[in-house]
Amino acid sequence: MKIYFITDEKNRVIPMCDWDETINPHESWLIGEIDGHSYEEHAIPLWKYENGRCVRRTPEEVQADIDEIPVPEPTPAEILRADVDFLLMLVDEEATL
Repeated sequence: MKIYFITDEKNRVIPMCDWDETINPHESWLIGEIDGHSYEEHAIPLWKYENGRCVRRTPEEVQADIDEIPVPEPTPAEILRADVDFLLMLVDEEATL
């Protein structure tokens, strides 16, 4: 599929829209071809711009980006639920002694 795209700081392909000769692209947009999805399930780009064309990123490159996704801090409700579960476990252990 032919697309208009830009690249980010890691040279990953960020699609702007499908190519169409009626579109007047922004001057910073490039034209390239990709085969398949643009992103994986974590919204990580699957393509990079290399040597003047779009090439699929390696599984290791994609995984490195996934590994950089920060783990969200637990919400107050999640912390409270964990505390309650811990206390219930302690009560249950005392009851079995």
